[in-house]
Amino acid sequence: MRYLVFLGVLLAALPALARDYLVVGSKPSLLHVVDVAARKVVRTIKVPGRGAIFTISTTDDGKTAYVLTDGLGTIMGFDLDSGKMTFRANLSYDDVRVKNMFAMAATRDGKELWSYQSRTRLKPSEYEVLDTRIAVYDTAAGKDAKPVRSFPAPRGLSALLPSTDGKTMYAIGWEIYAFDTKTGMIKKTIGLRHWDRPNFASPDALVMWPNYSQSNVFVSPYFTVRTDKKPGEPGFAITGVMTLDLKTGQHRFIDYEDTKVLIFSMIMNPVRRNEVYGTYTTMSKVDLNGPKLVKRFNQKHTYYTVNVSSDGKELYAGGTMDDIAVFDTRTMDQIATIMIPGGGDMGASSMRMISRPALSE
Repeated sequence: MRYLVFLGVLLAALPALARDYLVVGSKPSLLHVVDVAARKVVRTIKVPGRGAIFTISTTDDGKTAYVLTDGLGTIMGFDLDSGKMTFRANLSYDDVRVKNMFAMAATRDGKELWSYQSRTRLKPSEYEVLDTRIAVYDTAAGKDAKPVRSFPAPRGLSALLPSTDGKTMYAIGWEIYAFDTKTGMIKKTIGLRHWDRPNFASPDALVMWPNYSQSNVFVSPYFTVRTDKKPGEPGFAITGVMTLDLKTGQHRFIDYEDTKVLIFSMIMNPVRRNEVYGTYTTMSKVDLNGPKLVKRFNQKHTYYTVNVSSDGKELYAGGTMDDIAVFDTRTMDQIATIMIPGGGDMGASSMRMISRPALSE
């Protein structure tokens, strides 16, 4: 009997085993938490406001999700255990209309929320375009949050990515900017539009889905052309992978094939870190060590975004419609489909992975 009591106390003291969950949005204004192992949605939260859910930022502990919604004009935070709203920031103020153009992220410690904002002053007979900025909110500010500070930011930002040490917030736009999280100053700029690669034109990259949690490396496809070659000549149009390590700050541009298909977003395998996967109308598996394309196949329909399990064994393609396709990362065979309830499409919503103790249904 004493043994059983001791065993019970010991088990109670052990940390709960973490499970993988995807956090996604769908129309009309719904936030879903998906248990990927159980292949089902275990929590659906009705998000106030109108329109689709765009960027989703989750805290490192997997307890809170912040969503950009209401026509890009409102950010709300939700406790994923209770489903209750804990934070709300209406971005517009006075006679200024504010839109958060996708780039939004919570800091690693979950204490602040960064929002990239385009602002327009609505005058009686004209619109005055104001400078773009990053506004920072205290996540403990409740349901009427106002910026605690703000600072200038370049135009065209589409993703914010926090470093693992919390000292840097990377912003991706025409270039990659490293903001000091204390001062708001840009302490480093990495060339993207103005990269230093002789005989290469400026690359084109669509950076809207901030997936990095498992590997802490953000990856994105890019497309470029060689200025020393003629159109139609082998090696003229190039597809590559941009990597940004959120721990070390190291970045790489890796060309791996002549351009054949369009890819919207990519994710790195957290275990086999040479493997990345890219989605749109096709699914692509790329070996960065080659670098080379390993496998590609047509999907049942378009998927905008992709994510991966914490153990690197499963791949998830989502966005666009109301289903998430599940693949085995070694064989790339589809092994399951997870349906989003309600029939509403996910559109361009983020699909964020969290790893945390089991969420009660």
